[in-house]
Amino acid sequence: MKYWVNNNKDVLDLFKISKHGNNKYSSRAVVRFETEPGQQAQFDFKESVKIKMIDGKEMSVYIACLLFSYSRFRLYVLMPDLTTESVIQALAMMFEKAGCVPKEILFDNAKAIMIEARTSKNEGKVNPKLSAFAKDMGFEIKPCVARRPQTKGKVESQMKVLDDLYAYSGDLDFDSLVKQIEKIETRENYKFHSNYQKVPTLNLNKEKEALPALNEELLKSYLPQNFERIIDKSGMIKYENNNYSVDNNYINKKCNVSIFGNYLIIKYSTNKFVSHLISDKIFNYSQEFYQNALSKATNLPLNDSKLKEMAKNNLNIFNQQIIKDNTFNNKWKE
Repeated sequence: MKYWVNNNKDVLDLFKISKHGNNKYSSRAVVRFETEPGQQAQFDFKESVKIKMIDGKEMSVYIACLLFSYSRFRLYVLMPDLTTESVIQALAMMFEKAGCVPKEILFDNAKAIMIEARTSKNEGKVNPKLSAFAKDMGFEIKPCVARRPQTKGKVESQMKVLDDLYAYSGDLDFDSLVKQIEKIETRENYKFHSNYQKVPTLNLNKEKEALPALNEELLKSYLPQNFERIIDKSGMIKYENNNYSVDNNYINKKCNVSIFGNYLIIKYSTNKFVSHLISDKIFNYSQEFYQNALSKATNLPLNDSKLKEMAKNNLNIFNQQIIKDNTFNNKWKE
């Protein structure tokens, strides 16, 4: 009988077992364990969350989460991209808000974290920028083994609550999106969770008591920079001698600028915003804003196909000229 079962493919497929008696589809058993206060936190992010904004445009964002393993206190931060710089700034913002830094943080194998993924046979290699930040802030980086999500089960289960954001699709501007994420964070931290019998915010102090005081001065150097700019007559703002286009309806008005990762986040008083990838180009135009300015100059309607083509061609010519100028300048310096 045993010989017949072991050599009958249909039976083996039915029970999904190998000839050696192992269930080839089963995963390893997940063992629940708890950590001491202050010992550990888990970091993860929700990728490419697509939210329709109040102006009808779709915005794709990343939301980072840091979960303290003992208290289950969690923090969420909106990120412009998944670069190492953005991860570091998100962590700095979370440490500032929590008022402490855990002794170790579990990470997955995202490119922003790991240059080489950790596997069961290889320890992997952590991004040196993140390693330097960890050394400054006094925590140890613990990479998870690739394709073993149960290692970070605590934080991954917390990312699901962010699906609540989709209920507000079409009703949010930039500020209200940030506030809605903060509301979800507050709700989850102040409610009683029956599965682990805790109110997270009531247990955060136990984490802090087990940790050294936060080095606030050092932390400031990692937080996003914020400053004001006045939009000039050409509808641009200046950052490090380079110019970035904004909505020309706000010419001569103030705007708030944040440096987050490799992005400039430019926000107007009306809560509308635009983001630009920081570059070494002297002029950085958004086709939308250039098209708006061209419409006013030519009296052509915004939806006119000729206007769109004119804007596209002009920007291409402009960018090519900038490349030539930069090449000439570099050769002259040599």
